[in-house]
Amino acid sequence: MPWVVNKLSVAPMGVLEDCCYIAAQSRYDVAENIFSELGSDFALESHLLFTVSGGSKSGVVGFLGGHIVKQESCGYIDWLFVDKKWQRQGVGRALICAYEQYLKSNGIKNEKLMSVSTTNAINFYISGGFKRVLADSNLMQKVL
Repeated sequence: MPWVVNKLSVAPMGVLEDCCYIAAQSRYDVAENIFSELGSDFALESHLLFTVSGGSKSGVVGFLGGHIVKQESCGYIDWLFVDKKWQRQGVGRALICAYEQYLKSNGIKNEKLMSVSTTNAINFYISGGFKRVLADSNLMQKVL
């Protein structure tokens, strides 16, 4: 299914609640942080939120939160979560592709993940061209 990805410049309360719910499905420990951080991040021009809506569910089925450090020519992925019911259907890949297109169109040359915590997540990013910075670390990078 071709997913529609939206880059939001404002995060309505319902979107933040959807993001928090989706994150809590797999990382309950960070769900509350996501709610407060995504809300406050919109005050910073360098922070971005991409969402996917659709399928038979109204509302968000996946989201990616990131930020750009122009001095490093790098875009960081802070959060990437997909509703468990919509995993393995291209939602995560659509979010990554939209984020990478945005980074490239803004002259950013690298993409980094600070912490990848599960084997499934590590394999997902490796299949998308990311490489571990150090063999035993959770820091991953991709040259765009």
